[in-house]
Amino acid sequence: MARVLGLDLGSHAVKAVIVETNYRGGGAVKTVTSVPLPADGERHERLRAALAQLAQQHLVADSVTVAMPGTALATHPITLPFADPKKIESTLAFEVESQLPYDLDDAVFDHQLWHADDKGAQLLVGVARKTELKPLLEQLAEVKLDPKVVTHAALAYQNVIAALPANIVDPGHAVAVLDLGHERCSLAIGKPGGAVEFARTFACGGFALTRGLSNDFKIS
Repeated sequence: MARVLGLDLGSHAVKAVIVETNYRGGGAVKTVTSVPLPADGERHERLRAALAQLAQQHLVADSVTVAMPGTALATHPITLPFADPKKIESTLAFEVESQLPYDLDDAVFDHQLWHADDKGAQLLVGVARKTELKPLLEQLAEVKLDPKVVTHAALAYQNVIAALPANIVDPGHAVAVLDLGHERCSLAIGKPGGAVEFARTFACGGFALTRGLSNDFKIS
């Protein structure tokens, strides 16, 4: 069996869950915990303090998975006229570079295949600046955490969409999962029983909604 630690680096708290998987593909949640971020200070210092407190709980896992917080990781849907994995690997860098407003050498990227047929392949590519990823990895290293997987927040709903029955919507239609957080929201779109085809994090969340209601209705 393997124990996987998943981390959610939220605006108010760091949430952690440990899932124990087995060789048959199943799994069970073993631990769920949450540590609030201090109210005062810069974002990275508040996160550092919460991670240090989380480390004191001595969570033991074989691997760590974390989603990059905020809008630091972008996604791009890319269509290629072939589906051969070797051709995808050799071509993808050129496709990604054409969509970036900065140099490819300053980026790190990966992809997942969400559809392939004799006409080609459709990919969802995640791209992050190295200057955004490095500080996150350094903060995690301070508390002895070395993530095996760094992903997009909306892709956490891959398993939710994959588990939905196909008849929940009309044939060929998609579903959307919206995670409305305090400072940002994440959106995942895909066909039930399939993969995420679109993932995006927006810098707007429940706080903006609360503030808008407060201003419009002149209430606290």
